[in-house]
Amino acid sequence: MQTKGIASALRILGFADVTIHPPRFGRGWPSEDSIQKAYRERAKRLHPDVGGDAHEFRKLQWAVEVLRRYRPPGH
Repeated sequence: MQTKGIASALRILGFADVTIHPPRFGRGWPSEDSIQKAYRERAKRLHPDVGGDAHEFRKLQWAVEVLRRYRPPGH
């Protein structure tokens, strides 16, 4: 389990104040809609086609993928 990865992904997407314990099954996960909204807001700024940094955009994509993969169903 990538506990540090989940914490980093949450921080990249702007959910720094969210604490999930235990990470895999704990309560406190952001909703799918709020994750998607945070992703879209940041993607508009960071996408290379609009002058954003490609490395930062890849980090953003990684963060969303981590949260989608490890987010328990029903949370």
